Amino acid sequence: MCGIWASINAPDAVAGLHAAAHRGPDGEGWARFDTPAGRLELGHRRLAIYDPSDESAQPMQTAEGRYTLIFNGALYNYRELRDALKANGHVFRTTGDTEVFLAAFAEWGTDCFAKIDGMFAAVFYDAQRQVLTIARDRFGEKPLFVAGSDGKSLAFASEAGQLMAGMKVPARTDTFTLDAFIGSGQVDNRYNSTSWKDVSRCPAGLWYEVELKNGAVPDHKAVSGHKGTTFWEPDAESPMWEDGAVSKLREAMDEAVSRQLVADVPVGTCLSGGLDSSIILGTVDRLRDANSDPFICVSAIFDEANDGGQSLSERPFVEAAIKGKNVELVEVHPGEEDVAARLDDILRTQGEPFPGTSICAQYFVFEAARKAGIKVMLDGQGADELFAGYAPMAGYAMADRLARLDPSFLKEFNALIAEPSDLTTGRLGRGIWRAVVSERFRRAMFRAIGRYPPKGGPVREAFLPEPFSPAPGQYRLETLIRNLVLRDSLPGLLRYEDRNAMAFAVETRLPFLSQAIGDLAFRIPGELKVKKGYTKYILRKAFEDRLPPEIAWRRKKLGFVTPQQKWMRGKVGIWVDRHLENAIEAFRPMLNDDWIVHERVRKAAGAAPGETAFRVACAGRWAELTGAVLD
Repeated sequence: MCGIWASINAPDAVAGLHAAAHRGPDGEGWARFDTPAGRLELGHRRLAIYDPSDESAQPMQTAEGRYTLIFNGALYNYRELRDALKANGHVFRTTGDTEVFLAAFAEWGTDCFAKIDGMFAAVFYDAQRQVLTIARDRFGEKPLFVAGSDGKSLAFASEAGQLMAGMKVPARTDTFTLDAFIGSGQVDNRYNSTSWKDVSRCPAGLWYEVELKNGAVPDHKAVSGHKGTTFWEPDAESPMWEDGAVSKLREAMDEAVSRQLVADVPVGTCLSGGLDSSIILGTVDRLRDANSDPFICVSAIFDEANDGGQSLSERPFVEAAIKGKNVELVEVHPGEEDVAARLDDILRTQGEPFPGTSICAQYFVFEAARKAGIKVMLDGQGADELFAGYAPMAGYAMADRLARLDPSFLKEFNALIAEPSDLTTGRLGRGIWRAVVSERFRRAMFRAIGRYPPKGGPVREAFLPEPFSPAPGQYRLETLIRNLVLRDSLPGLLRYEDRNAMAFAVETRLPFLSQAIGDLAFRIPGELKVKKGYTKYILRKAFEDRLPPEIAWRRKKLGFVTPQQKWMRGKVGIWVDRHLENAIEAFRPMLNDDWIVHERVRKAAGAAPGETAFRVACAGRWAELTGAVLD
């Protein structure tokens, strides 16, 4: 994992790459070319994971000089790809994945991307054709941003802040993105825009060519607007017996974890005490040599309760997960003072505002990992989206059962609401209602009685997401999973993960997003994901022998959550109110006057701020720290 920079006619390419120095403390490299479109500069900041020798440094060129590569990420199946390329006559001088990626592109061209089990944001330059090829992995684990709108200059980078530094992009906010964030907490939206008006995200799962021989370059919106060629699409659901799904999942997990444990530096794992991280640890324990050094697990533990008196401590489950295993547990205990004191740091790390403090726990976990000497961390990101782990997804699964007149509908409904559960009769019923009744119809109905669009929100022009409707030939849950994975949930979580980890030069690897598990997850039918009163049923069934029963069949989940409501009455709330007034003034043209009055009355009364106030304050403080102004 690293930081990359690729530009044509950038005002200050060096400044652009150095803005990502934290991503790659182990080295820096450049390649520069004169092209008909102008000066092409490819820069790389290295975090050495495979083959730390200088021979594997980037940019890397083929022997004859035709192809040059910079990329951020890791190819987990690089050894298998290297064997296939050797069979075709390729000779390798290094033991890392960079040379394999370069040879794969030289051998197979853009077809190589579909062969990769891994994560990558890559830029190839073909000096013979004078063409840049830009590609990003299937799920978008590795970030890639683009800026440039004058037809003469264009740049790609690992973080938006690099483009602000190297391209001298005006610090103008994107009103649509901020409206969606402040109004509903949406981040990393499906339109590939960012909080910056003149910076976009490159889409995941496709490749794009930029021709330099004609003397002009495209606008950044053209690059981010899905104009490339897709190299991966999710598979459709297919009939599958439970036993078959269990067998395939176990095989896929073993493959994913065994590949992701390979590194020339220490590897550890995040451990929340939940199902997903415990499955990873259980698989690691099964695969590792019993005589090896203890495997390091890092956990954020909050020995506190929420406002309802529910304990937020995952300690009993973390201890159950590591019991009897050859592991070393590293605990972090970030309190409200720690979080409040570091919120500015976390905002700078993220590069864009975030909706709550839950991502802060992850920040402290990666900081602790680096202090423990760990450069690679496994994590369970993606499992909830792929295997229907969020409680509201049960409503869509039940709507599918209802639509096909499944005789087990009532039995499954009662099983889902049986205590202890994250679901109640009303919550599950509303979930089914939302899944069954067209969102367009519901909006029209509520509009007719004056309840839509919702009133009293923080923004004048409320962000209205596209209505949900099942794609042709797909079940409701199947469509929802695709939406959450590809555009509505996972992209934001991947951004949080990448920035939090790279702030401390830690590479994160996500077994659930491996080629084997990711492809299989889309094929597994929804009735195996929500079954017998459990979300993620098929994961629990597949790995119950690798888990303590109190984790395998646990019905309430927490993960790395924080006591945000309590903190909002303390130090975090003080931080919010300290920055709220400046945020209101900065964003006044887009804020609802009634909401502003309500917040000022609330603050004067000494009441604690809520989630919406946190979002506004966070966005305002981000603007202060970055110099961003409302466009």
